[in-house]
Amino acid sequence: MENSKKMMYCFLFLPFFISCKQEIKNKEYITIKESILYFKHFTFSNIIKQEGSYKKDDSIFFSKVFFENKNISNNKIIDPETFDVLYNDINDRKKVSNDYYLRGDDYYFKDKNYLYIYQDDISDKNKFPLFFVAGKVNEYSVIGGGYLRVGNKIYCKGNELVD
Repeated sequence: MENSKKMMYCFLFLPFFISCKQEIKNKEYITIKESILYFKHFTFSNIIKQEGSYKKDDSIFFSKVFFENKNISNNKIIDPETFDVLYNDINDRKKVSNDYYLRGDDYYFKDKNYLYIYQDDISDKNKFPLFFVAGKVNEYSVIGGGYLRVGNKIYCKGNELVD
């Protein structure tokens, strides 16, 4: 009888423990440290300005994403189960039409809700690594190459093109 009670408790609490573990789809770019969700990316930059970010070795870690003129905790906005590089989506890959841009072109990311852009232009000393929400996931279109339209803005390799 005692063993059957233990088994019953195990079956009751097992779903709870499984649901507490957060799944991460793309561990190359998303990591969890001390219950904080970080976006991680390679950088050459030594200038780190975005709130909630730090550099370790050759990587920058963002605990917050810039969204609607504020820095929001990644835990509140990013869905780690669906977060991935934009061009890992087969339909988006087809629109690029140039394999050169599919190698290492990791400026654009998406999850089930939003499109994210990582911007790191080391050729401009006034710019620094930035991680931000560019729009909702249904508001973008791949133009081709490294070009992306989000709403009425056009980006090339993470940088907004202006007239």
